[in-house]
Amino acid sequence: MNRVIIGALLVALVLLANWGGQLGVSAMVLLFSLAALREAFNILEKQGIQVPRTLILIFVCLFNVLALIIPDFYEKYFLIIVFSHLAVFFLFTLCFCLLKLINIKFPQLGLNVSKDYEHFISSILLLVYLGLAPSFYPLIRGLEHGDLFLLTIIFSVALNDIFALVGGKNFGLIPLSKTISPNKKIEGSLFGLLMGSLCFALCILLCKHQLDPQIISAIGRFMKGYLGIVQFKETLLNWSLVFILGLILAIIAQMGDLFESMIKRRAKIKDSGTLLQAQGGILDRIDSHYFVVGFAYLVFYFFIR
Repeated sequence: MNRVIIGALLVALVLLANWGGQLGVSAMVLLFSLAALREAFNILEKQGIQVPRTLILIFVCLFNVLALIIPDFYEKYFLIIVFSHLAVFFLFTLCFCLLKLINIKFPQLGLNVSKDYEHFISSILLLVYLGLAPSFYPLIRGLEHGDLFLLTIIFSVALNDIFALVGGKNFGLIPLSKTISPNKKIEGSLFGLLMGSLCFALCILLCKHQLDPQIISAIGRFMKGYLGIVQFKETLLNWSLVFILGLILAIIAQMGDLFESMIKRRAKIKDSGTLLQAQGGILDRIDSHYFVVGFAYLVFYFFIR
């Protein structure tokens, strides 16, 4: 029952923040980021990892404020937007791999990663994960139809998580990753991907939005010229492509869930905190969302009309 009540309160908070526009969304994201940052500091402290807490706190707040007060900068320079998202992705991937390898020993080589290096990687990770990434939420809200886009990405990622858990518990047989999270199952993951992608596509298409017509036209010309497919329905093509975009975002979201599971496994804890009681900590709820939001902004900005 507690899980349902807490879930309902979180939904109400998201709806209230969305109603408040960019300012409301920025306030909500900053609140979540600061609570998650506190949990992250505790997790790192348990592992003996020291990070510059005050400096990280300042930059986490700064990223959120800058996204709110200078959105024109983000909207004007397309190449900078693309580069920033690619940088976020590669930094996430780099940190994921490095943190996984930090405690692995190579006796045949006598190789070991220094503690200072681990401190540095953890600091970069916090800046990217809880600072740069969530700053794209108010930017999504600032887009035309941003209120719909914001709810679409939040609820589709949430359904991805929920159905991955439900599917894994009821139908799961094959572990998704024995070393990172043995309780997660491939069957559950596939179920979550399906439902998250469907939610994304339905929210976009039933609200009379679609893929950019120029993109549909270009793909249609490609199908005719190179694949020999002369007859096709643009409506079906549009639905298929939007679903594929949703599927890509759902996959990235599950990468975020695995990422946080790996962090908790290294710290030998089940939940990141107790703030949400039966649902664990804030980090347990935002892991997938923060991982995918930058890519969602790209999708909404460049592809959805």
